[in-house]
Amino acid sequence: MKNRFNIEDAALKACCELSYLRDLVSEARGRMTVSLGSSFDRMLKEAHSSGFFEKPVLEHAQELRQRVLRDLPSLGGAPIPARSDEGDLIWLGGTDESREMSEIERSLGRFITNANWVNWALETEAALDRRRAQLATG
Repeated sequence: MKNRFNIEDAALKACCELSYLRDLVSEARGRMTVSLGSSFDRMLKEAHSSGFFEKPVLEHAQELRQRVLRDLPSLGGAPIPARSDEGDLIWLGGTDESREMSEIERSLGRFITNANWVNWALETEAALDRRRAQLATG
């Protein structure tokens, strides 16, 4: 039962991260290229129609993450995340634009991590169910 809870917990984290990502993208929309904005729109639409944990959605999210990482140097360089004395996230270096895109990239990374874990767990569970059915029939 503990594994089921962990799967549900990761699924909830992935869903929350996708919602946070949608908010970040909408805030940054005016500073993104039209192509990048359209790619995010397609990925979000795909996630809601196909499912958050489907392989094509995760592959699209990974491609977007790589694209954002490639664009960071042209936006003023990748900032380095650090913590203030109070524990708050602060960015060292970079520009406001690159910090914004870095936060989008980090959010994509968290979504991909949690969603991949859920996808793997669901695929494993389905494979075990198929194997149990095979063993039961013969």
